Amino acid sequence: MSLLDLNHVTLAEDLRFVIGRCLEMYQTEGHALCGLIGPSAIGLSGHSLGGKISLLEAATDGRVRAAAPLDPVDGGGPVALDPVRYPSVAPELMPQIRIPLLLVGAQLGGDVVLFTACAPTDENSERFFDAANPPAIEVTQLDVGHAQYVDPGAGALFLASCAQGEVPGGWVRASSAAYVTAFLLGALRGEGDARSWLDARLAEDEAAGRVRVRRK
Repeated sequence: MSLLDLNHVTLAEDLRFVIGRCLEMYQTEGHALCGLIGPSAIGLSGHSLGGKISLLEAATDGRVRAAAPLDPVDGGGPVALDPVRYPSVAPELMPQIRIPLLLVGAQLGGDVVLFTACAPTDENSERFFDAANPPAIEVTQLDVGHAQYVDPGAGALFLASCAQGEVPGGWVRASSAAYVTAFLLGALRGEGDARSWLDARLAEDEAAGRVRVRRK
């Protein structure tokens, strides 16, 4: 499978395989992961296409109990649109996802730099949230670009092809990681302190003009 021939269904199947292998390790006596992976506390996250694949898997895999994608993009293939290989998740499959969701999005993802936007407005995190079942939280990070969730040096072409905001990339990565961590601790482990921390942090960042928050 090449970069220009990514089969989204196959990627979701790969993710399902990884979940299965992790659960096998959880049950294998003497394995380093034995007892460390809770089968009732599986959460998924991913950036861009990784975020879409997380939600695509969550739509059909009952083992997934929460998802927190970063600026997911519900796009098709880079060459041709094929609904079999590149199924749309929002709105078509969102009714099947009945787990807590946190959707973190970049305000500038829809801005065009080269030929197309990295997170087009008709395929971005807002579309996932609009079609999501409750409970769901959408956090739009203001003046932030789609590629600012990626570590520096991860890909010069990718970084150059997406709009960049004035917000430091370090803050974007650190804050989004904190949101996701607190959300998953609350959703998967029922940690009330994590939920309270997330609510307070989002209120603080929204008051400071850093984010826009929607809930359902």
